[in-house]
Amino acid sequence: MENLYHVPPFKSEERLIWFKRIFFAVMFLSLSLSIRPTNQTGDVIIINGEEWSLRVKPISLDSVLYSRVRDFLPDNIAISTGNWSGYTAFWEVCDSCIYFKKMEICVYDRIGKKDSVLVYRSRDLQSVFAHYYKDGEVSAEWLSGEFRAGQGDFVRDVNSGFNSNMETEQVLEVKEGRIMKAVTYHNYSRKGFDLQGAYDEVIRLFPWDKFPEYGDEHIHFSIYNPKMTDDGRMLDCSVRSIYFPRLRKSINDENHPLAVAIRETLKSVYPWEVYFVNGKYVMKYESFLVKVYNDKN
Repeated sequence: MENLYHVPPFKSEERLIWFKRIFFAVMFLSLSLSIRPTNQTGDVIIINGEEWSLRVKPISLDSVLYSRVRDFLPDNIAISTGNWSGYTAFWEVCDSCIYFKKMEICVYDRIGKKDSVLVYRSRDLQSVFAHYYKDGEVSAEWLSGEFRAGQGDFVRDVNSGFNSNMETEQVLEVKEGRIMKAVTYHNYSRKGFDLQGAYDEVIRLFPWDKFPEYGDEHIHFSIYNPKMTDDGRMLDCSVRSIYFPRLRKSINDENHPLAVAIRETLKSVYPWEVYFVNGKYVMKYESFLVKVYNDKN
C-alpha cells in the first residue's frame, strides 16, 4: 500500500524542515479544533419543584470560592468540551433564596478505564463553603445580578459558552442570593436569511458604483448590535470598524460613507432570520463580520 505520508528523498536538513512543517500544521489544526467554543452544560436549579438549567456557574463568580473548589477537585477529574469546570452544582430556591445542595464530579479511573460520578452534599463541603455555610445550609449570598434559567431545547444556538437561549427561560434578578424578580419567557425563531444565506444578496445590493476607488478591494465590516423587527427586518446596526486586508488599513468611523452604505445594504436584505429571546427580537449573533467585494471586477 502506498504511504500517504511519504517523505521525499530530501537531505537531512530539508527532511527536518519538512517534518517541522507537518508537525506545526497538525498542532495548529488540533489547537483550532480544541478551542472551538461549545455550549456549556449549566448547573441545575430547582424552582418551585421544577428542574431548570442554570445558564451560569455561580461558584465561578466568587474568585476565592472558585479557587477553593478548584483545589478540592480530584486530580482525575474528567473535563469535557461541554463542561470545562468538570463539575455540576445543584441549587434550590427556598423562600426566594438560592441554596447550594450538592455537587456532582465526573472522574476517570485510569486503571479500570471508566468514568464514575462522585457526589458531595453541602455538609461534605463545609470547609470549601466556610464563609457561606450556616446551620447545615450554603446560601449563595455572593450572587448578585441578572441570570437565566432554561428548559427545553436550544432555540438560539450560538455554540458559545452560556450565550445560547432555550425554549423557555426565566430571567432572575438576584441580589445577594435572593431572587427579587423573576420573569418567564417563551422563546422562538422565525425563518429567514442567515449570515451565510444572505452573502450573495449583500454582494448584489452593495452600492459599488458610489465607491469606485475601492472597487478592487475586499472590505471587512465589523457589525454589532443589530436592531430587528418581529418579521425579520433589520432596523439598524452599528459598524465597529472597516478593514482593508490588502492595504492593511482600517477605518473606525460610524459616519463614514462606507459604514452608512453597509448599514443600508443590510437593512435592504429581507427577511432575516429572527429570534424572539426574553422579550426582544434579535439576530443569532450580537456581532459578526461581513466581507464584501465587487463581483463585477
